Amino acid sequence: MTTESILQDCTILVVDENVLVHRAMQRIFLRQGMSSVFASRGSTALEIATTRNIDAIVLDTQLEDGDGLRLCEQIRENRDLQHIPIIVITALNDPDIHVQAFNAGADDFVSKPPQTKVLLQRLANCIARKKAEE
Repeated sequence: MTTESILQDCTILVVDENVLVHRAMQRIFLRQGMSSVFASRGSTALEIATTRNIDAIVLDTQLEDGDGLRLCEQIRENRDLQHIPIIVITALNDPDIHVQAFNAGADDFVSKPPQTKVLLQRLANCIARKKAEE
């Protein structure tokens, strides 16, 4: 399967305190036949994830209402959501953040600003793994 075929018709939840990040990712995703939903707060992200069919989450470490890594842990602790792949994204250039993200349950990690091909490939890999496990 190609990256494009895996990502076609997927819905990505982008959780970031900056709406401009969502708009940039939305343009990237639309070109791939994907859709996206945006949340700037962890509480909103949890509500969206429980009420919508989300294929993957792109999660910033810094949110309006708290720590993105804590949200990652909450998703992993929720039986209804724990299957959703999570890619953590941050502008912080600290290797400890990468380790903390994986310890919180992230499937992958991307630095800001993300390179389009890298982000799409990592999303495709995570989604393909999820589908293989189903």
